[in-house]
Amino acid sequence: MKALIILCGTLIFAACHSKKNINQTDVSTENIFFTIERTPCYGTCENYKLIIYTNGYCIYEGKNFVEKIGKYESVMDAGKIELIEKKATEINYFSLENSYNHPGITDIPATITELNVNGKNKKIENRYQAPQELKEFELFVEGIMNELPWKKCKE
Repeated sequence: MKALIILCGTLIFAACHSKKNINQTDVSTENIFFTIERTPCYGTCENYKLIIYTNGYCIYEGKNFVEKIGKYESVMDAGKIELIEKKATEINYFSLENSYNHPGITDIPATITELNVNGKNKKIENRYQAPQELKEFELFVEGIMNELPWKKCKE
């Protein structure tokens, strides 16, 4: 019984630190495929950041007013990464403005997305009057994010 408890504890600890056969060297800033971050506001706005690496490894950090607070990890299959890339192509992500903002408005949270595909990089800050297709793209990625099986990491 004692051996079983030790084995279970070891497996639970290892689960959050394993990358499901994902090469640790692939998890670096050079290998980031996509990020989405919702920034805080003075109210109850969701505040989190999601990083998706090219190998499918995902890190989520929930900060405020989200269901999952803290750091979590998951693995996204290649098909979902392809869907995100396809949707970005459909909305001409790389042709959108870098910033949709209004300098006089400070209590509106921003959604910051960044995409790296085929050597191209684009970062967009969406705070005010962004095109509807960008907002729908953000929700599309969040929908995929919410379907993933997340495991809490030790901080």
